[in-house]
Formats: sequence, C-alpha cells, structure tokens
Amino acid sequence: MANIEIDARRVEVFLDNLSDVFDTTGLMGDIGTYLVQAILNRTAKGIDYEGQEFMPYTPSYARFRELSGRQTHPVNLYFSGHMLSAMTYEADPSRVKIFFMDTVGPDNMSAPAKAYYNDELREFFSISEEERNKILDIVSDYIDDHIY
Repeated sequence: MANIEIDARRVEVFLDNLSDVFDTTGLMGDIGTYLVQAILNRTAKGIDYEGQEFMPYTPSYARFRELSGRQTHPVNLYFSGHMLSAMTYEADPSRVKIFFMDTVGPDNMSAPAKAYYNDELREFFSISEEERNKILDIVSDYIDDHIY
C-alpha cells in the first residue's frame, strides 16, 4: 500500500507534550486535509513533488486517452478519478497518515496498486519542501491559537 507518513521529529517531542495538554487530533486532521489537497492540486497541474513536470504519456497511451476524450497535457494521472479520489488520511493526536483506500476501480485495479505504479513513473505521492514548510506554518498557527 502506498502511504505518506509525516516525519516530524523536529516537533515530535513538542507535539507529544502538547497532546498531553491539548487534543491535537484536529491539528493532525488539518495537516492531513492540507496534504491531500496539495498533492491533488499539484498532480492536476502535472507537477511532481520536486516541482518538475511529469514525464509525458507514451504515444500509444496518449492516443488512447485522446480517443477516450481525456487530456494528454499536462499529464495529470486522472482518467476515471478512482485512484486520486481514493486518497485520504487518518489522524490521531501525534501523527497523520496519507494513504489510498483499498478500493477497486473500473479498470479492476486497486487504488493503492495503481498509485504505487504511477508513483514509480511520476513521483506525485511525496511531500515537497514548500509543503513541509506549510505544515510548520499550520503547527505554528495552532500553537499561536491555543497557547498565546
């Protein structure tokens, strides 16, 4: 299964202590919501987590997409919508996990298997440096709202 787990070691101890005082499940949920949306928005633009355009579809697959009435540029990994709509998150007070629900699409592929395959070709299921910084802003805003 394809998963993203945030490695927040820099703030992990702080969040563990914070979660003893405050319920930080909402904070982790905000981070999860942000990450899912950021990945979907970036992918829709045909951009990988490093800010590079996805490699083009193969000529035969691009032709198949054209004949199916789908766009070929930018490469957006969207055909039926099944894989991308299966991306979700789970949050608890100390972490958030981004993953693909194990559902089967119209092509009879599971969403996690399709995501893994697509991510091998075009790295969309990772967190950019900009997204990491936004997560730190979300945490900072939470601290400001709940402590000061």
